[in-house]
Amino acid sequence: MQPSSIALLILGAGELFAAFRGFSLYKGTHIREYLYFALLWICAATTSFTSVAILEGTPTLVLFQIRELSFIFFFLSLFFHALRRLFTADRLPLKILTVIGWLITLALIITTLLWKELPQMNLTIPPEPDFNQHFGIQFGPIVYSNLYPLPRNLLGFLSFILTFIAYFFVSSETEQRNARRALVLWRITAFSGFFWSFFQTFWFLFFSSPSIRLIFALLAIIPLSIITFVFPEGFISSYAQIYRAAQAYRFIDEKEEPQIDELHTYIMEVAKITQKLNE
Repeated sequence: MQPSSIALLILGAGELFAAFRGFSLYKGTHIREYLYFALLWICAATTSFTSVAILEGTPTLVLFQIRELSFIFFFLSLFFHALRRLFTADRLPLKILTVIGWLITLALIITTLLWKELPQMNLTIPPEPDFNQHFGIQFGPIVYSNLYPLPRNLLGFLSFILTFIAYFFVSSETEQRNARRALVLWRITAFSGFFWSFFQTFWFLFFSSPSIRLIFALLAIIPLSIITFVFPEGFISSYAQIYRAAQAYRFIDEKEEPQIDELHTYIMEVAKITQKLNE
């Protein structure tokens, strides 16, 4: 087995554990931020495992389609997280950007499902160097395939731009110690993820090989993993997120006892802070 395949297997296993953690937090809190990130981790794990299968000798069309769809939904989950941090539910920009995100995603999904085997091509953009087989779809001079995934990468670039804006230019709850720590980790993830996505999309303008992006990928995923397991408060730190979380906990308080006491205390405290700021 190739060293890269071993690394991807380890990474995929960690991503599955993070997904289970996200589902557990959602079950105990009813807060959708945790559900989105559980789905994000599942998509990341699926991408890792299908990449291993492809690299180890089974490069079929179906595997490449599953891998591509996992990338698309990974970026969509991050896109929604950034929007929910930026806007409350009643804001028109949130509704407009949500519709735009879904339209782009649906277009990419439908296009991916229409992929077929393509001949090797020499375009002005260099192909991805990791794969020899070529599966995709061509519209005149435009190609969207596993060797030329620019449309998908542009969705990822947009998602990370929004995430960068959400964590560097939106006010956050910083009176709680864990929230402050999580915010620092989120900013590392947003900064590194932005550059990972940038080099994922435009690596051919700067390097002969896209390997530089792997460094930024690790710098993005490690802090996010720490937040998932150690600082779950970090997923609800903007005032828009705190507002939604407080609403969710009011529902829980009416129906059942909260299952995660420390997180419940955090939500109640930051909700009070937010209420004072809005008075």
